[in-house]
Amino acid sequence: MRMSRENPRWGAKRVLGELEKLSLRASKRTVQRLLRRERPRPPRAGQAWATFVRNHLGGTWACDFFTVPVGLWSTLYVWFVLDLGTRRVLHWNVTDAPTDEWLAHQARAVTDFAQGPRYLIRDRDGKFGPRFDAVFEGCGTKIVKTPPRTPVANAFAERFVGSTRREVLAHLIVLGEDHLRIHMARWVAHYNGQRPHQGLGQRIPAEVGAPRSRPATGAIRSVPVMGGLSHHYERAAA
Repeated sequence: MRMSRENPRWGAKRVLGELEKLSLRASKRTVQRLLRRERPRPPRAGQAWATFVRNHLGGTWACDFFTVPVGLWSTLYVWFVLDLGTRRVLHWNVTDAPTDEWLAHQARAVTDFAQGPRYLIRDRDGKFGPRFDAVFEGCGTKIVKTPPRTPVANAFAERFVGSTRREVLAHLIVLGEDHLRIHMARWVAHYNGQRPHQGLGQRIPAEVGAPRSRPATGAIRSVPVMGGLSHHYERAAA
């Protein structure tokens, strides 16, 4: 405890090293517990990241990239925008050259009539340039950048990427940009309009905010999705 008070920047390993010099032995866990007691954490300034996202779900979008290999030497980039409140994919596109100019064009496409969200979460990827940010800022949107190397800060977008890889891309050999576009269009339509989302209490993104009015009787039919990679179940019309 004396070492902790006299050397406030020392961590547990540094303290253990000094104890070794004095022929004193202690476990790292014991030292960590004593250091926490001696140095209580100061109160957090402002709200936590998770609290901020939860408090502003209704007015926040998130965007991100993911890559798709094509053949042996080529790579395509998929960029998408997600509404955090409904988990609905608002816009996506594919390119082999994600420049700032291309991204600015996508930003204009998703902000029709200069209507944007209150916040847009994005990472610090160098592909995002001043033109892209300017489109959203012109709509009154505040750009919120995630901390460096912290993908969990954009967890909703990362979840969509993970679902896309597990449910679609892991089962395909992408032959080119047109081929990828066909499957992405089918997947996004299924994701938005047919696939229940656990984070929404098993509701479908396109139906968030609308009253539930699904029939409870009638024959159940199975509809193949994306060539049979998945299936959609619905009641047959009476």
